[in-house]
Amino acid sequence: KTDLWFFDSLHTREHLTKELELYGPFFHKGAVLLFDDIRQDELWPVWEELPYDKFENTNPCHYSGFGLAIV
Repeated sequence: KTDLWFFDSLHTREHLTKELELYGPFFHKGAVLLFDDIRQDELWPVWEELPYDKFENTNPCHYSGFGLAIV
């Protein structure tokens, strides 16, 4: 189990969804998940559907979206 994840790979809904499915079993309870570019069209629905406590910090961190979620 791990405590910190940073997601910034292919910017498609399908790819991010598959990453979360693949890596989810390795998330430690209380793990921090960082997401780059969540405001891009394909990634926003994935961000909204995350079942974790989350915080969007798009401005001033990053114009195309930046999010933090706690497992």
